[in-house]
Amino acid sequence: MLTRCGYGTSGACPVAGIELTLGKTIAKARRRKGWPQRDLAAMIGRSESWVSQVERDVIPVNSLDALRQISDALGISLAELLAAAPPGPAPVSTRRRASSARVDRNLGPGGG
Repeated sequence: MLTRCGYGTSGACPVAGIELTLGKTIAKARRRKGWPQRDLAAMIGRSESWVSQVERDVIPVNSLDALRQISDALGISLAELLAAAPPGPAPVSTRRRASSARVDRNLGPGGG
């Protein structure tokens, strides 16, 4: 997988000297709108602390629904956010996670 700069998979852009992380992409789009973190947080139903941690890449965004909300609020494409997301497991939708938990619960001890 190539980054937007075309070099490797680390997310680093050696040409511009900046890393294209998910958090930095979100922060840049938010600042471009002139919004403080609390405004974005209110629009997507999250806390200002959560937005801050995501923008600093302290916590990942593991929900496709959350990425969609951020994308809609900031007016940037979901593809741009996904391209900036770190390599690893893809975000899981809330519905899929809930149905997986239901299956596990129904199996009980000893499996199926």
